Amino acid sequence: VEPEANTGPLCACVGFEDEEPQILMRWLVCSLLFGWVTLIPVILMQPHEERPRQHLFRQYLLKPCMLIMPFWILFWLLDCIAILFEVQILRPFWYFLIVHMIFPAVLAWYLMQLQAADERLVTEQRQSRKAELQKDGSALQPVAVEDPSPTLLREFICANPVALIWIGSVAAIPIVVASFFTPMQTERARLAQGFVNMIYAPLVFFQITLMQVLHNVRFIELPRLYLAAIGLLLSLPCFLIWCFCLMCASRYGRQDQSLVQQQRVDRARDVWEASRPGVAEAEAGAAGG
Repeated sequence: VEPEANTGPLCACVGFEDEEPQILMRWLVCSLLFGWVTLIPVILMQPHEERPRQHLFRQYLLKPCMLIMPFWILFWLLDCIAILFEVQILRPFWYFLIVHMIFPAVLAWYLMQLQAADERLVTEQRQSRKAELQKDGSALQPVAVEDPSPTLLREFICANPVALIWIGSVAAIPIVVASFFTPMQTERARLAQGFVNMIYAPLVFFQITLMQVLHNVRFIELPRLYLAAIGLLLSLPCFLIWCFCLMCASRYGRQDQSLVQQQRVDRARDVWEASRPGVAEAEAGAAGG
């Protein structure tokens, strides 16, 4: 039965890809701040044999993690021993630079590659599984689905403002650089990528300032530094950054929702017109006449 003129085309707005690994992506974003503690569970997760999106985590993160994680844990143990026995083993500047900036920088690069690969895989799954259904002769409902959700980029944008400031203070530079050198295919991912750059570009100054402060900190002053960092979160500059991050996250959510709705309508119209070419040509001829 054809729909009425005012109802528009009837299409299914559902994709054929695997489920979205949102929680795993969230743990990976947290690993930029907490390090190997939240990274190990993701790496040790056994991917399902019929879920290719789950295999991407080991495919892109296993080798770099095997390289840096032993040193990550070693530096963490050395820091615990130094604090416990009140003896300086490694200068605070080098510890924070290596553990909280260099290692997260390596991880941030591979996370962006993971996001780009996930985007390509979802697109391929939609095409291949739709072709399989058509090949089997199944009665396939016309499908008009939006671009795949950029899960990792969305987690970077919609993170807790406190966690977002801490992540930006230690990894803003590699996040912006990795985002700049990792092009995304879909319009929805490029929208999220633009907001990631918008949020984390100002936080580059936070990371540079933190490096300058750590360069002048002595080991005996570390407890005071930790207390000062907690107090800094309640200061006016951080409050303004919170407001800016919340504003960007809210604006991204509205624009992403509007884009999804527009893509569904446009693609449903294209699918409906393609399903009845004779009618579409007659309407085009009538409009031309």
